[in-house]
Amino acid sequence: MALFNSGLTVLVVDDKRQPNWYPMELFEVEEGVLPANWTFALRNGGQAGTQAVWGHPRLVNDSALDESLADQDSDAQVIFWQDVAVPEGVETE
Repeated sequence: MALFNSGLTVLVVDDKRQPNWYPMELFEVEEGVLPANWTFALRNGGQAGTQAVWGHPRLVNDSALDESLADQDSDAQVIFWQDVAVPEGVETE
């Protein structure tokens, strides 16, 4: 989740199985609980960029990762699927 261009955006996997940032207005919050391992960081993106990020520590601690995901960078997508989308302790096939 990020404060981008003075609006709240969320990172979701779309119908094409790609992680993308979307405006929060497109969604309805059913439960307002955030994962316990999420962290927060301010960004210096100014009014037209990213001002803050909440989420998985890898996403929050790597300021270039969220931008790379928005650009559909393939290396960033690998990081997303390996470190962010699959919780720690979950085995994948």
